[in-house]
Amino acid sequence: TMSEIAISLLKKGKTVLLVSHSNVSVDGVAAKIASLLREQKQDQYLKDGKVLRYGYIRDELLSQDPYTSAYNYAMSKSPTLSQQMEQLSKQKEKAKAVYGKHSQEVLKLENDLKAIRKKIRLEEHKYVDHALILATTVSKIHADKLFEHKKYDVVMFDEVSMAYIAQILCAATFAKERFICVGDFRQLSPIAQSKAKDTLSKDVFSFLGISDGLGHIYAHPWLVMLDEQRRMHPGISAFANSSVYAKLLKNP
Repeated sequence: TMSEIAISLLKKGKTVLLVSHSNVSVDGVAAKIASLLREQKQDQYLKDGKVLRYGYIRDELLSQDPYTSAYNYAMSKSPTLSQQMEQLSKQKEKAKAVYGKHSQEVLKLENDLKAIRKKIRLEEHKYVDHALILATTVSKIHADKLFEHKKYDVVMFDEVSMAYIAQILCAATFAKERFICVGDFRQLSPIAQSKAKDTLSKDVFSFLGISDGLGHIYAHPWLVMLDEQRRMHPGISAFANSSVYAKLLKNP
């Protein structure tokens, strides 16, 4: 659902920031957007760097994507730097075999590689800055100087039930027009072990008065329930439907 919304906004020329507290969640949305665009024969958006996943990628296939991975995209647009890095990497492996991995020769080559990686990262930042859809973690937008003065038309926060209220408020400051929270009040709330755990462990649904924190849900003008489940056989979902979701779930 998030991917379809993001693609719809992309086609309207809107800028979209997709965030979550986990790399796995961010990877899932970014990979789905790339997959849908390719299915729709609209992968030119990917080739033009309009959709980028920025930061550490856990998903193996996504990490190898030449376009969606911001680092890979920067590499593809910097052939000279890429060639230099490949050559230095080969030289480094040879030097390891001849002189040992802790030799001065290997150390020098490693420093040269670091210098090239730094140049590629600078190129990566340029493409990230101009992407229409950017997917990354909420900690990244909070800590990375690249986002100091950035604003996006729409910000979407995935798996919001486990996010701290402070993280959600931080993400909301990046939105110019809309801020969309996507999550499940029946899933785990934020985990906290500090002295402020009573405050930190409060989820956004309780904070907004949508849930009382005990599993009871209330009508709210901002609430939209995604009632179609596609994750399991109807025979399996029947238990969750009757025991957890008050028989509101539908099987497509």
